[in-house]
Amino acid sequence: MLLFTVNIFFYYSIYSFLSTNPSIRLEFSIVFFFLVALCQHFFLNLVHICTHRRGSKNLFFNNAIGSLSAFLTGFTFADFSTTHLLHHKWTSNPIKDPDYFITTFGPVFTIPFKIFYHDYYFWTKGLWKNNKWINYLLTRSLQILAVVLITISGNINILMYFWLLPLLLVGFLNGFFLFYFPHYTTKYEELIRQKNTNSIHEKIFLYFIDMSRTYHEDHHINTIEFKNYFPVIISIWNSIKHKKTRKYPHNLKYTNIFTETKTES
Repeated sequence: MLLFTVNIFFYYSIYSFLSTNPSIRLEFSIVFFFLVALCQHFFLNLVHICTHRRGSKNLFFNNAIGSLSAFLTGFTFADFSTTHLLHHKWTSNPIKDPDYFITTFGPVFTIPFKIFYHDYYFWTKGLWKNNKWINYLLTRSLQILAVVLITISGNINILMYFWLLPLLLVGFLNGFFLFYFPHYTTKYEELIRQKNTNSIHEKIFLYFIDMSRTYHEDHHINTIEFKNYFPVIISIWNSIKHKKTRKYPHNLKYTNIFTETKTES
């Protein structure tokens, strides 16, 4: 609840300022862009938290938080929650895991756009039952109405530069580090690990991959106790250091970016 309240406050404050000050300096625009992206990231995180019923002990408030967070980030709580729970049940199953298509079909950089496969899966696999279709249609209708009203009011630039583009950035980062890398790898990553790189940039890249995989594995192992706040960098970094053996389908090596030691998974 606290994360949701704080996020709503910052989100509302930013958009209130932008709507009343349309001509702001470039450096302030950049700052606001990344602040909006950060808010959107945490709203997406709240959708995930509420999917596992960790947003509130009260189911009504939990679903309300998840639905409003989804509304603000272009999702619907109905399709995300149902498909994500299936992902937990059938992880990496080519037929039954809804995320399998998103992470394996087509180029990696298209993951943020393929997320709408959840909508297709939601309707074609009967996930809309038990009145979940009401949440879906209501959310989509309100999103379309919001876009129309913002466009009519002459704030289309705010919608484009301070909602859509930050959301695409967040979608790309989450797509890479929370969808793709926790389950699969690339030739580029394998090449970096094999050549025992001395480049700090490549080591940081590997560290973020390891962090996303550690977070993802811990979350799948224990969805009840694991709070799902990402990034929780300190705890994940400690987990990487102390758990030398990780079990992933691609059986990669893991590199400590501050040393040259390597450990087999």
